[in-house]
Amino acid sequence: MFTRSVAPTILMIAVAWTVLGAQSATVSPGSRVRLRTITGSTVEGRLLTLAADSLILVGEGGQIRMSKASVHSLETWSGRTSQWRSGAEIGSFVGFATASVVFAARMRHCVGVACAKSLSWDAYGWAGALPGALVGGLVGALFHHDRWQRLPLGPLHPQVALQAGDQGAGVSIRF
Repeated sequence: MFTRSVAPTILMIAVAWTVLGAQSATVSPGSRVRLRTITGSTVEGRLLTLAADSLILVGEGGQIRMSKASVHSLETWSGRTSQWRSGAEIGSFVGFATASVVFAARMRHCVGVACAKSLSWDAYGWAGALPGALVGGLVGALFHHDRWQRLPLGPLHPQVALQAGDQGAGVSIRF
């Protein structure tokens, strides 16, 4: 019964978190951006100028000028975040699985009145999942990564590009 009411609630919270967290991003000169070309290479830098048909980035190797037609996707940097949520999820799963194995081992040779007085499998599961989530969340908080938000590039455009320097070719359809 408890699982039937908790699962939909968690699903609703996750959907609401995603919808509320989604913001329409804009890019302006000076923004940190990452773009992928239709030949597959990734370029990261600060946006210097954005014109109707081209853009200029300032990266580690100096200025990079690209036509918008050769850009497959454009993302803007939206900060750094830790992995505490993922760590907590993994930790709770590992803790639950470990506690379930311990419960099964204890119940294998259980006979008589002692079995009736023992804790249930649910109690063992939660007793393993909660500390596992805590430890996993703390470990996950130690790891950080950049968050990137994808920007729309416009209507549907099939593209073909040839790259002379690295002898590459690419075909792309962007939405």
